[in-house]
Amino acid sequence: MKDKWMRFKTDKEYRMQLIMILITILVVIATVLPIVLASSMSFYREDDFFEGHMTINDKKRNFYELFIDSLQLVKYFFCAENGTYFSKFIVSFFSPLNGYGLTQLRITMICNVLLFVLGVCAFISGICKHDIKFLQGRLLLIMCCFLGIFGFDAWYQIFYWFTGAVYYTIPLSLMLLALALITLSAKKTNYLIAAILLFCASGGSLAIAGTGCFWLL
Repeated sequence: MKDKWMRFKTDKEYRMQLIMILITILVVIATVLPIVLASSMSFYREDDFFEGHMTINDKKRNFYELFIDSLQLVKYFFCAENGTYFSKFIVSFFSPLNGYGLTQLRITMICNVLLFVLGVCAFISGICKHDIKFLQGRLLLIMCCFLGIFGFDAWYQIFYWFTGAVYYTIPLSLMLLALALITLSAKKTNYLIAAILLFCASGGSLAIAGTGCFWLL
């Protein structure tokens, strides 16, 4: 630590590099933080009332009953309507209407934004590991991505609506994390975790499943 401090005082180039890294991190935080705060004030919208209705009953259901009912809902929709098995399970099993209400909703939406941020950071680091070896360069690219995503118009379905987040944002974040694991390392453990994440992500929406298949190809 002492050596780094001495280098910081004596090496102007090293000092400027650290200052630029700090500024970039602060810009990323300043861009992401308003979306996190807005997500913490999310409220029920539209399909949130419909999606979990099959598992809501007059009597309070325990964890096991809710789990089984959610699986039955997945089976019904998978066989009769579409292949969104992962999202159907999550939207039913973790629905705030079936659990702890607005507190659960808002914690879930905050976690949704943070998971997306983590997925984007990991994905960019993975695809740039050979081309951009310096941390500063990767952070600048991440900053540009977040300015583009968060800095203009963040659609409410993605970050402020529980059902929208479950069907699109969470599967997309899992896909980004899976692709990041594959690109960052060739370890078998990474491939196994990535396969599980991609299986879940593919059960979110056809667009995300198609994007994941395209990247793998």
